[in-house]
Amino acid sequence: MKTAAKKAIEEGSKSFYLASLFFDRQTKADCWALYRWCRHCDDVIDNGGSSVDLEELKIRTVNGLRAPSDDEIFSDLGKVCRRHGIPAQFPLELLAGFKKDTSSVRIKTESELDTYAYQVAGVVGLMMSYLMKADLAVAKEAAVSLGNAMQLTNIARDIKEDYQKDRIYLPGTWLEEEHIDSAQLLHEGQRDKVFSLVQRLLKKADALYEEGRQGLKYLPVRSALAVAIAAAVYSQIGHKILKLGPASLESRIYVSLPQKILLIGRGIFWVIQSFSQRLVFWRSNAKA
Repeated sequence: MKTAAKKAIEEGSKSFYLASLFFDRQTKADCWALYRWCRHCDDVIDNGGSSVDLEELKIRTVNGLRAPSDDEIFSDLGKVCRRHGIPAQFPLELLAGFKKDTSSVRIKTESELDTYAYQVAGVVGLMMSYLMKADLAVAKEAAVSLGNAMQLTNIARDIKEDYQKDRIYLPGTWLEEEHIDSAQLLHEGQRDKVFSLVQRLLKKADALYEEGRQGLKYLPVRSALAVAIAAAVYSQIGHKILKLGPASLESRIYVSLPQKILLIGRGIFWVIQSFSQRLVFWRSNAKA
């Protein structure tokens, strides 16, 4: 029987669902429950949620973190956090990031973009590192980098969709450097300049993906495989955007199922590559 959490991730993100199939049973179930909570909160805000709606999400989240209840999505989040010792501040940091999305979005600086990416994605990487029983003393930075990389890819993919919601995540300082009028962001005459910023964003994402992959050696092998596959599929979205050029601003880019199956191979390769680093890490820990 398909659980509500499985249905949420299967319908909400086919890429994450595919990658999650490589987790062990308990990790997979907990990952799906965490995803369901993230998806629910994101959908509430994305569908016109106000600051009042966000406050209600916070109250339900805090209640779920405190004790089991009939509020299933939030109660299940609490169970996952208690089982893995995930600090309560992390789900609340994610909700704090959603605050920006309750009204028109104009990111002013690259630093502000970094903070936003951390709040809505990097912190999810942190929660996943607890859930996967990673070596937290050394894995946190890589987890945040990978989460941030995926968020920047999302932003690069959804420029038009976000603009139609009065949201511009490209930093204002970047727009000023290219003399881009944000009021006419997708005007044909500005398309090449905007795409140059998408290229800049994806270059930043690629560097973060590389940092994130350095964390594979700190994960159990099955979890490393799931994370590597998710990273391979998500980074491929960026590569497809770059290949399509400015025309990518007019349509949402997807990775097809056959391509995803091929990318599983790339994920396996990255995990195999991490074995030598994993061995060095284990030896250094044994000597410590």
